[in-house]
Amino acid sequence: MKIRDFLIGVGAQVDRSSFNQAENATKNLKNGLYAITGALGALAGAGYIVKRFVDDVAKVGDETNKTARNLGANAEAFQEWRYVAGLAGVQAGDFNNAINFYKEVSQRLAKAREQL
Repeated sequence: MKIRDFLIGVGAQVDRSSFNQAENATKNLKNGLYAITGALGALAGAGYIVKRFVDDVAKVGDETNKTARNLGANAEAFQEWRYVAGLAGVQAGDFNNAINFYKEVSQRLAKAREQL
């Protein structure tokens, strides 16, 4: 509006509709930029969520492979057993701990047999 006031001050004819159009265009541009900023923020948030999901899946896969390898078992068979345990209400971490405990007990029993 300062430009309009200046023009009136110097005696120029001022067409109000031109200024209204300019104001509307500026408001539309501003709203468009807000919309774009919001959309970019949403995309960034979605990207972060997808990344976390992929990281979590990779972590579970890595844990499965490590545990299966420690047991000398096939990773696919181990996953099947862990799935069955999950159906029975056993958490994956509890299942892994139980399997590791079983392995440790088996190894100790084997050593005890050797000493007999």
